[in-house]
Amino acid sequence: MADKAHIPDELRARIERQRKRQRLVRFSFAITVAVTVILLFGVNQAQNLAPTTRNLHLLPIDDQLWMIDQHLELNNQGKLGGTFGLLRVDGDTVTMGSRYEGTITGITLLPNDRIGITTGARFLEFDLGQDGWPRTKIHNLDLNDPDTSAVVLRSDGHNWLCWTRGSEVSVRPLDQPDVAAHSLHKTTGVGAELRGVSIGDRIWLSVRDTRNNELTLVTFHAAIDDAVAVAPQDATAPVAADTAAPRSRRTRIDVIERTKVTANVKRSSLAVIRGEKGDHPVVAFIRKDERAWGLLAYDPAEKKWIDGTLPPREKPPSGLDVSNFVSIARNGDSLLLAFNDGPQVKLARGRLSADGVEWQQAEVLPIDRTQGATVYIIWFVLLFGVLLLMASQGVWLLLNRERPGDRTLAALLEKKLETDTSKPRKPEIKLLYASSLARALALFIDIAITSPIIILLQDVYDFTWDQAYGFLSFGVATMDGSLLQTVMATLVTLLVLIIYSTVAEVFWGRTFGKALLRLRVVDVKGEQPATWRLIVRNLVKVFELVHFLVLLIPMVLMMMTGKQQRLGDVLGGTYVIVDAVPEESPDDIDI
Repeated sequence: MADKAHIPDELRARIERQRKRQRLVRFSFAITVAVTVILLFGVNQAQNLAPTTRNLHLLPIDDQLWMIDQHLELNNQGKLGGTFGLLRVDGDTVTMGSRYEGTITGITLLPNDRIGITTGARFLEFDLGQDGWPRTKIHNLDLNDPDTSAVVLRSDGHNWLCWTRGSEVSVRPLDQPDVAAHSLHKTTGVGAELRGVSIGDRIWLSVRDTRNNELTLVTFHAAIDDAVAVAPQDATAPVAADTAAPRSRRTRIDVIERTKVTANVKRSSLAVIRGEKGDHPVVAFIRKDERAWGLLAYDPAEKKWIDGTLPPREKPPSGLDVSNFVSIARNGDSLLLAFNDGPQVKLARGRLSADGVEWQQAEVLPIDRTQGATVYIIWFVLLFGVLLLMASQGVWLLLNRERPGDRTLAALLEKKLETDTSKPRKPEIKLLYASSLARALALFIDIAITSPIIILLQDVYDFTWDQAYGFLSFGVATMDGSLLQTVMATLVTLLVLIIYSTVAEVFWGRTFGKALLRLRVVDVKGEQPATWRLIVRNLVKVFELVHFLVLLIPMVLMMMTGKQQRLGDVLGGTYVIVDAVPEESPDDIDI
């Protein structure tokens, strides 16, 4: 066997440089994977980078200020959804209530310290006189169209349901479905957005035509006609006293005024102030091609809309400001306005004058801050860069794997082979190490084999299938109330897998999945490992399989060791090999 002196200097230098590069890239690859795991698992687990969107609805009641805090998000179908909760403001103290599912379209005051909130196809009643302001009643609006917009408003002793039906806006009493509805307004297309308020016997309804984005304000009075006779089919025939014509009840609408507000509107908020010359509706709106909100106030004497101003913001809205909202409400003869200023929520009070609205100094509300998209974009770009770097390092390692000849020369350089042929050499044990792909397939087979036990344990520990095998998903668990149950279900699943794997490997040296792929667990001598080694290698699976992101660690370790050892194998001193190895097979074959 040639020794180190017989190797040409240029070849020796090339091999040494290549091995240094490989060690450097492997080390940097491990660091990159660790950074990626931290970014994906640690930071995103805390959920402090995701942009948050909210809308705040104001509800002044006498001297008390109530707010409904609406958090908005996209659901799995790509439609807007979210949760809301009631807030009560007492000076610098904000008391928060429970949160509920739904997207708010309307709020109205009800008798006996109650409020009503319209969310999609439901009308919810809340009792503000009880501790915690519980939800006391749920009314299903029985609207079959999922794209309809509905709002329930109380006026003249009735709760009136206003909703869109095709291109029509209809009105009827909520609690009397037998009363025929009345068509109030027609839009140019299907799908209008409704918002409204009520004062006394009048209802103010803003209708945003989603086809041309025109905003129209309709003022009307609603009542029920109880004495509408239905004419008999034969008007000339006499009517007996005991067979009088049936009586039908219907909704009567008296439209007071219908006026176009403005066009190109994306969102709007409506309030009505009662002044000396009549009611003054005030509309805050944002156009589809703008980021700044505008304000219009209606002059009933001049029958026209006048431009108003909004309180200045310290941080003007930008394209990254995902929570850009303005909400207005009437507070006696003045206006209340809530708006976002960057991540903060501010409250301003104003009075309507001939020149618009005069606002007082806005104050910051002590509620949780919103998170814009800036930090999220920075995190996403950083994550993308790290993943790109990791992919580049992986491709380099794949393309620059050591060939058998290079390994032989490297062994000569490191004096790992005996150069003195006169001395008898100790026979070496040749092991054909199983590839990571074969081991992964065996693991999935073993998971499938243990799944019937998991099904039986579902009823015992009360967890779902998704929770039991959540570690195989590509999502990241959130820090909510179901996290503890998900962790418990994962531990139960992994415990069953560990017990099965340990028992099978102690008695047979392989699991059923490994047997199908002709794999076996051995020690450094190629023999059956000691029991404690098998226990150690399987217990480490609790850490390695707790989440698919953590699974990257043993995968990288298998690439770095060169002998396809994961962390459990390294700690337990075990190897997974191909059971049947031909004598002529080299020890560096991957399957």
